[in-house]
Amino acid sequence: MGSFIYALQDNGLDDCVKIGKNTEWPKRLVQARSHTPRGISTVALWPVPPDKLNLAEKRAVAGFSKRKNTPAKEWYNCTPNEAVELVTRNLEIEPIRRPTTSTLPSYDDWRSLPDADGDNRKRLWVHLEDGPVARMKVIPSVLYDTAYRYTFTYNPYPVYLIAAYQSPSDSRFSRTSENARVWDVWKSITKALGARVPADAIGWLDEGVQFEQLESLIRSSGLTSYNLSAPKPRDAPLKDPSVQSIQYGAHPPMTRVRPH
Repeated sequence: MGSFIYALQDNGLDDCVKIGKNTEWPKRLVQARSHTPRGISTVALWPVPPDKLNLAEKRAVAGFSKRKNTPAKEWYNCTPNEAVELVTRNLEIEPIRRPTTSTLPSYDDWRSLPDADGDNRKRLWVHLEDGPVARMKVIPSVLYDTAYRYTFTYNPYPVYLIAAYQSPSDSRFSRTSENARVWDVWKSITKALGARVPADAIGWLDEGVQFEQLESLIRSSGLTSYNLSAPKPRDAPLKDPSVQSIQYGAHPPMTRVRPH
């Protein structure tokens, strides 16, 4: 681990790079892999003392053109080689090019693992990447605020919430078994429709999978639709980490929602 300026590349694109800072590398890389269905890799790292990182980040991106039409920050229009050349010149620090990374833990910024659900109700959230080829990500999670507010920071395209599903049972006394049912449905979906995505791109479905295919599998499992515009229910956590809380009974923000 260490503090670095990093440059990341979505493995499906060669015309943009994400440049940022991290005091606990490779924590950012672990986080980033769940944000894109194509896989993500490290272009280069520039070692910087922790107390110099903020200034170094500002210097690193001088002269870059920001990528437009995406809510994700720190994406710039350039090739990986151009990024290495310009950041190196800006920082006057030699880069570690294409650094090798030891086995990293499996991690998803959105899903909640069964042991962490508590008394909260797990739902199956469906997001759609608005790129040249539409790609869906299916997320089993009790995290309600996250589904509406959390940006896919390491994806160069906008990603929208388009649907959600839940168990028809709403008894808190059977919530553990019903949450397990949602989890099992998610595992079946990703096995059937996500076999060709990188293993670290957790929850993403294969290119070409249509919403009708996904919904057919979900419906056959017995899960029912959840109204995305409904007020926040009390079976969700009061607050999720890292995002602004939506109050119980309040209508969720719809700026990142495009109901299918």
